[in-house]
Amino acid sequence: MNIEQKFSVDVQGQNIILTQKVVKTMSVAESIEELNKLRQEHLGVKDNIKKLNKYIDDEEPMKQLVTFEKDNMTLDSLTKEWESKTNPLMDDIKKKIKKAIQTEKVDRGYMRIKDKNEKIVIRANILGKISNEFNLDVSHPIIKEMRANFDA
Repeated sequence: MNIEQKFSVDVQGQNIILTQKVVKTMSVAESIEELNKLRQEHLGVKDNIKKLNKYIDDEEPMKQLVTFEKDNMTLDSLTKEWESKTNPLMDDIKKKIKKAIQTEKVDRGYMRIKDKNEKIVIRANILGKISNEFNLDVSHPIIKEMRANFDA
């Protein structure tokens, strides 16, 4: 049996369009979640390729390896295309988040505070509020990046 899968990714305004036998429109936040799932699936396929390369003894594992390698190429291509379409949107979101953080820092007088513990609490409050406003989890890579550069 030969199954052919076709994927395409496009950006329309603030939406990511993923075509995978059907067209699926999603917000940037939903797109980020789906991209993370895709990356996990891609890692799983890569792991399967490594495992099968070690244990190839007959034709059946070889057929599985060929299937996994096709999946890997498809997922790799889709991931790269999706990231290339999403990265400009992510840059825009990062700029908006940085601006929102700067506004919050000024509003709360963050730079004038000397007590380290108080700064940690305020930083957590600001990042929590911002992540909620942008519908991102506080453990999202963008928020982690902002936390790492908070006092920069």
